[in-house]
Amino acid sequence: TAELPELKRQPQARWRAKAHTLVRCLKPAWSCTLADGRRVPSAYKWFVNLSHFLGWLTLPASHGGKALDIREVQTLAWVARADLVLDFLRWMSARSGGANGHTLAFLDTVNSLIHPKTGYLTQQAQFSSRLPEEYRPAGDWSAHCATAFWQLKEARAVLHRSAVQTRDPEEAIAPLLALRNPVKPLIDMLDAMEQAMPAHTAPLRRAEHQRDMLLVAMLLSNPLRISHFIFMRTAAGRASNLYRTAEGVWHLRYPYDAFKNGDARAKRKSGSARSGSVYDVEVGEFVNPYLERYLAEGRPALLKGKDSSLVFVGQKGNPEEPLNSLDVRLQYITSQYLPNSPGFRAQSVRHVVTTAWLIEHPRDYVRAAHMLFDSLETVLRVYGHLETGETLADWGKWLSAIKTERKRP
Repeated sequence: TAELPELKRQPQARWRAKAHTLVRCLKPAWSCTLADGRRVPSAYKWFVNLSHFLGWLTLPASHGGKALDIREVQTLAWVARADLVLDFLRWMSARSGGANGHTLAFLDTVNSLIHPKTGYLTQQAQFSSRLPEEYRPAGDWSAHCATAFWQLKEARAVLHRSAVQTRDPEEAIAPLLALRNPVKPLIDMLDAMEQAMPAHTAPLRRAEHQRDMLLVAMLLSNPLRISHFIFMRTAAGRASNLYRTAEGVWHLRYPYDAFKNGDARAKRKSGSARSGSVYDVEVGEFVNPYLERYLAEGRPALLKGKDSSLVFVGQKGNPEEPLNSLDVRLQYITSQYLPNSPGFRAQSVRHVVTTAWLIEHPRDYVRAAHMLFDSLETVLRVYGHLETGETLADWGKWLSAIKTERKRP
């Protein structure tokens, strides 16, 4: 985490820290909080990956573990034992039906730590002595780490080829994606929610309902990640994410560091939505009735006279505490107001919106990237299958035209 480390480090191997006001509460907080109070979501994911492995070492043999004392496993040095890491991977794969993305992410974490040249553990021989004597490697520690690295690198290549998708992220929205216009059911859902608006005699339920409708409408207009809505603020000055221009137009504004993998100092790739200076865009005009009603009626009712700069608030707890349950709430809403739907979260709405746009505007990947405020490469990777369908459809029409032409006298 040092700005200028004494150890060798890959040029891009630096934690990307974000202000704690832009990161959901991650527990334990010490696993991802720097000295200046900023938080590192990636560090938290590393902690989770590593703690699972260390916890497995303490499991009884009857449960597939190594039955080590918990006091013996309090060191990162264990990840340099390739034999134990592979045993852990076999145990995980057996439980989940095969290697998956979590398996590969864990291996990436381990291999970063034992890289032959820049590994954090490789460069510190004292870690060898932190293992129980019967587990200490013989010979040079850095050579041992390098051997483990290449062994696990090969294992990752094998597992990558056989990795399975244990969860289909599109399952919940498959009926929508099969439609000519996947967004229409979400528009219809807003109409259904309007009809189900609680009466004025239930002000808090009515206020929550207005908040929920605004969330759906804003996700359709500005398909950002749920964190942008959880931490959305309206206040005076540049700190405000939601603001109104002098012409009365509502805008959303975020700095680059509010986005996944965003960095104001990073290079911007041509064609990417991140080639500008900041995200500052209009909120769709159709959102205005939901937004203005919530700000005038629903939000004050939920705040109960208290102050808060957050846009989306609840009726319980500290009003300045972000509403971290917003994504769960969205899943509940969609399960209630979309017929035969198990419900889904904000990431699925982003997917539905982008798919709908590309169905209506084939090959318009650049504007799709701008809608998501993501890289063109990511959009092409995720939605390239739509291009395949369009291409084959065009190819079929071309073949039909040739066949028709040959039949003419």
